Amino acid sequence: MNKIDRMNRFRKNLLRGFLWGFGLWTALQVIWTGIAFNRLIPQASPIFAIISRFIQFGVYASILVTLFFFLRFWRYKRSLRKDPEVRAALDDERVRLSWFKAYRFAFLTVVVVYIILFLNEAFPQIAFHKHGLILPQETQTQLTLLVAVLSCVGAFLHYSREE
Repeated sequence: MNKIDRMNRFRKNLLRGFLWGFGLWTALQVIWTGIAFNRLIPQASPIFAIISRFIQFGVYASILVTLFFFLRFWRYKRSLRKDPEVRAALDDERVRLSWFKAYRFAFLTVVVVYIILFLNEAFPQIAFHKHGLILPQETQTQLTLLVAVLSCVGAFLHYSREE
């Protein structure tokens, strides 16, 4: 395997690692929000304490996975700076087109997420005269950013796969 193929595989593995780290973080945040803020499990029960420890451990694990892949990404960028021929070969028109498609998909995903969050607050009060799923404002912001990262990286991996 030549250096260009190796670096291309390295880049895809990095992006998959970011996808796993941010995906775990997002899933745990949705679970925690559903349990803690919507009172699905009473906070005085021992099951709530076990679940909160599990979610806390999972968030720490996802942060460690993301930091690990960030350090590997830094190493990847440093090796590309040293070898301009490989950098030029990896940054071809097909890769740029895949990134542009991924950015467009991420933008549309963020718009859909904002519409869903708006309807979660407005529609139940209008139609049913009650509150929807309770999501604090900072959780809404974090979820939107995490979904943007997940959708952009996932879309790039989808568009850049070899047929």
